[in-house]
Amino acid sequence: DVKARSLTPFVAANVDLQATVATDGWPGFNEIERLGYRRDRHVSKGPRNADFRPVLDGVHLMISNLKTWLQGRFHGVSRKYLPAYVAEFVYRFNRRRSPPDLFGWVTRRLMTREAVTLSAIRATADVCA
Repeated sequence: DVKARSLTPFVAANVDLQATVATDGWPGFNEIERLGYRRDRHVSKGPRNADFRPVLDGVHLMISNLKTWLQGRFHGVSRKYLPAYVAEFVYRFNRRRSPPDLFGWVTRRLMTREAVTLSAIRATADVCA
């Protein structure tokens, strides 16, 4: 969820206190300022028309693509394995502009790396849960 009671502990556990946290105007992030984090709010203003561009449009687009990919490819995602699904999405997203090189890269990885076992995936899911 995106409530302060979930976001605040996540930020505290994963972001250095000296960092500036860039967010949109979501109120769930208000609590992090009370913990001492600097917050750089990027709030879009104006009507949604042809000239309007949200300030975090890349972030919103990526999250939208992730959600669409999960629903279209898997038709349901277990919370337990969500970190593994997101890791696959990130892998694909980071290589989206290099399809000609992708086949050779994947082939080399398959030939030079050890296989990932189901128990390793489960262990990762347990750690991330």
